[in-house]
Amino acid sequence: MIKNKKALINTALYVYMAVMTLVVAYFSSKIWRKELWANERFTVVVVSASAFVILLMAMSIKIKDMTRLLIYYHGIVILTVLMMLIPYEFRPVMAVFMIMTLMSGIDTGLICALSVSVAVSFLYGAEQEFLYGTLIIGAFSCFVADVVKDKIKFIVSSIVLFFIAFFINGVFQYYNTNAFDYGFAGISLVSTAIALILFINVYAFVRPKSVEPYIRESSEPVRDIKAKSISLYYHSQEVAELAKAGGEKIQCNARLAYAGGLLHDIGKTKESDDIIKAGLMIANKYGMPREIKAIIVEYDGKHRPPSSKEAALVMLADSVISSIEYLKASGRDVSEKKIIDNVFNVRLSTGILDKSGLSVGELSGIKSEFEKYFNV
Repeated sequence: MIKNKKALINTALYVYMAVMTLVVAYFSSKIWRKELWANERFTVVVVSASAFVILLMAMSIKIKDMTRLLIYYHGIVILTVLMMLIPYEFRPVMAVFMIMTLMSGIDTGLICALSVSVAVSFLYGAEQEFLYGTLIIGAFSCFVADVVKDKIKFIVSSIVLFFIAFFINGVFQYYNTNAFDYGFAGISLVSTAIALILFINVYAFVRPKSVEPYIRESSEPVRDIKAKSISLYYHSQEVAELAKAGGEKIQCNARLAYAGGLLHDIGKTKESDDIIKAGLMIANKYGMPREIKAIIVEYDGKHRPPSSKEAALVMLADSVISSIEYLKASGRDVSEKKIIDNVFNVRLSTGILDKSGLSVGELSGIKSEFEKYFNV
């Protein structure tokens, strides 16, 4: 009875969103294309609404929580409509695609880019070149949002994409109007050049800090862990080795995974109710790289889920090692294979690894490497 009621409510919500999309598309067509004939308006409304509904269907497959689906979908539609009030050469529509990629993965982001690009192109009555340009920038935006985890690089990439879109839209404007605006062309070229220089500098010359000085046996952080508890040190060492073994199986920074595993529990060297906060304070004190700080925050998933493959590796390794240590301490039989199976099943079922960037194939490879590490 409860399941039937829930299914009925969900159906009603889907119908509501579809109708809402149709209404929004209709009024949008009246605002921006008043010169449309009745049959043209019908086509524009149907095509643009259909594009949004296809996005809704794709999102409903990926996002099972109806509340999240409602918020995300409304956000996309409202943001898109609001952005149409901005002249198209300045319109940062790629922000919608990037947000969707960050929130729900690159697959949903790419579908969002396709659907929104088609809807906006029809509602705005733009030439097909505008659609192609929006799709190209949209695809690049999704890949940037999916690949770039560093905040500074993400912001720089967003600025670069905005200026490139600005330049491409300016070129389309010239071809559509056959009137060359030298002022606009100059601004777009200069802004694009500045953005590309910024991009090259950040990516080519701003290197991540090395993790090596913080994980040597003689380093102060490692000495602090040993001084606090030799068992804590051995636990951290085991987690580090296991995370590194898994990292060498996939495409990631295995050395960073090792460093994160060795230092993930460094907050326990201080008497504190909040181990994560204490760990961050120690990391700041020693000037550790932001990548290690992120692992310290993310490895247990309580503050935020892992946002990198390395943080996910440390989470999985710590869960396996902690479970083995607990069972041994309680005098129970230990089956490393069962523990590994259970850890991976639990982490996958909760969806906590969704934002880590790990694929199903990579998770399978990590699991095999963990089993090989314990000879099971």
